[in-house]
Amino acid sequence: MKSIILVGATILCLTSAAYAQYGYGSNSRSHSVSPYVNSHGTYVPGSHATNPNST
Repeated sequence: MKSIILVGATILCLTSAAYAQYGYGSNSRSHSVSPYVNSHGTYVPGSHATNPNST
């Protein structure tokens, strides 16, 4: 029984991570932004951003 719960939780985590990474769900028009160091030497971690619209 524990193994079934563990497998279910693992599948849920993996699918949630895939949806977040590839832009599924509420906004499928997004892209990844790479991490960088700004001009003040502060590390800025990578993130996701929405694509610009045509206006």
